[in-house]
Amino acid sequence: MQLVQRCPALFAFSPEALGATMGAISALTGLQPHQLPQLVAADPSLLLQPDRLKANMRGLAQALGVPLPEIVSLASREPAVLALSGAEAEARVEAVAGLLLPQDGSAVALTRALLDAPGALLQPEPSELEGQLRALEAALGPVVGPSGRPTAPCSSASPSTQPAAADANTRPQAERGSAPPCSGEASCSVRGSVEGGCRAEGSGGEARTVDPALRQAVAAVVLARPSLLGTPPEILAGRVAHLARKAGVPGMQVLHAVPAGPNLLAASSCFVDRHCAALAQTLGLEQGGPGALRRDPALTSGILRPSSTTPSATPSTIPSTAASAARTPSPAATSSGSASTSAPSGALASDPTIAAAVAAAAAACAAAEAEAEAARMLVARPELLGQHVTALAAKWQLLGGLLGSDPAWARAVADTGAGQRAELLALPYTTVARLRYLADRGLQASVQPLEAVRLSDALFHYAHPGFKDWLRG
Repeated sequence: MQLVQRCPALFAFSPEALGATMGAISALTGLQPHQLPQLVAADPSLLLQPDRLKANMRGLAQALGVPLPEIVSLASREPAVLALSGAEAEARVEAVAGLLLPQDGSAVALTRALLDAPGALLQPEPSELEGQLRALEAALGPVVGPSGRPTAPCSSASPSTQPAAADANTRPQAERGSAPPCSGEASCSVRGSVEGGCRAEGSGGEARTVDPALRQAVAAVVLARPSLLGTPPEILAGRVAHLARKAGVPGMQVLHAVPAGPNLLAASSCFVDRHCAALAQTLGLEQGGPGALRRDPALTSGILRPSSTTPSATPSTIPSTAASAARTPSPAATSSGSASTSAPSGALASDPTIAAAVAAAAAACAAAEAEAEAARMLVARPELLGQHVTALAAKWQLLGGLLGSDPAWARAVADTGAGQRAELLALPYTTVARLRYLADRGLQASVQPLEAVRLSDALFHYAHPGFKDWLRG
């Protein structure tokens, strides 16, 4: 009914005529039938004058400086762009170039960016788009800070206690599958809006100067997922701050990771928390130190933390270690005088209630560090957020067996960081097959595992000509 209200002349169409018109539009534009509603919703009058699409496609190709087949490919990802006339397309291209690309950006960079993110052409008028961008920069500025790390909040609440409180409040909502944003996002958004209001103008009312690096990062984020402009800036700032604190990385690093995986900001903090927890538990990151590969006991030990050099902590050692720490008197206990000196040295360790509490606290710390490691892996490889943890666990097990097949490989990846682990986990199976080939042929000594997977297909096939035949078999 909304389409008919916007274009009453559609009442004159019979179902047969409407179906024939839609078929003609599909043949003209190369769009699939299920994509046509997006185009019609953008401009219903195209059903009355489908020939306008030819002029629109030519105008868009001229505005972008690309051949017509590229427009067909672009429209398959964002059908609504075909509703723009040639003049509208030129105006939108100029607006995007002025707002989302650096001043020294070339026309080729502009074309590549718009072909990758055609949704940027469908954003509001340039003045409204600029206002949205500036609002997002103002919200993210206090979160990122001049040094790239989140700044201290304006409120009197301790920033170290807020993430924990947010976790406690948001996890029940996440388990119920609720859609509203996490309280962590809300608290960060409130702080961001307060600080943004404090810093948007100086003492004399002048506009706050935005860091060029922040402006460039925000532009890259919007180009990667233009629909993020529909989310309140304070919510996006809260998500950046939450993930940065969870992973222990600068906020700017999170922003730089978003273009490779926009879901880092499109998804709520509750969803990211659940994914990190599931990833840490499924991959067994808390076993044998952060980032240790969980493998079948029958396989040789020592992938990332060789047992011969760095023995992993076992559940039986955690209480004794924690209890020994508990036996060390704190300054407060020392100042209390007779209360601390009269207690036997092993009283705390022998108390089962205290020992259980200390063990539970140690386990909670290990789980939190494992989730932080998973968060760092997501920041390093944001595409992992869109993959199911069960599939990732299967690949993790396969990598564990392959990398443990040779002591040199095991040592090479023993102390790798979250970025290298995430790189291995994000590999396609056709690339993982390289490691299997090298292990089957006993060629581990000829190349390091990370070097093997980073080689281009041409170079790897040149170095190992038998790989193609082996892969076919």
